Amino acid sequence: MPRGTRDNESPRIIEAPGTQPGALLIGRGGEGSAGSSGTLLPVSGELPRVWQDYPVDVARAIEEHAELFNRSVRSNDFGPFVATFAEDAVMRFTNAPAGPFSGRDAITGAYATQPPDDTMSIRSVTEIDPSTARARFDWDAGGGGTMVVRWRDGLVSVLEITFD
Repeated sequence: MPRGTRDNESPRIIEAPGTQPGALLIGRGGEGSAGSSGTLLPVSGELPRVWQDYPVDVARAIEEHAELFNRSVRSNDFGPFVATFAEDAVMRFTNAPAGPFSGRDAITGAYATQPPDDTMSIRSVTEIDPSTARARFDWDAGGGGTMVVRWRDGLVSVLEITFD
């Protein structure tokens, strides 16, 4: 049986029956099952692979997190990026006058009112534990920093960014 299809397994992304194209249901239960429950999120474009795999491959997840961030910066559409955060996620900054932001709605608001204008390149990734990684990154326009990302049920639950 595929992962995520029994009630005791991790939530997964399924196509939400009867919804507009591009809407996904993050929740439990089999695809289209009467017991499905979760959060409906509008998502455009290709889904990050990390959402489809449990447990998290943190090195790959960091790369995909950064790639989606960079696509969001270039398109000025942070919806798909923010959709990778858990409903109760926390985003904190050190050495930057922003945040903290608690909850997906607050994170969405932060990206809407102060959208980043620089992309990043990952230099290194260190696994802290099976669901947490620390990554060193460079801003493509100069400067750098460190981010610590923790995933829960395939979604970002904590993002801590420290600027050098």
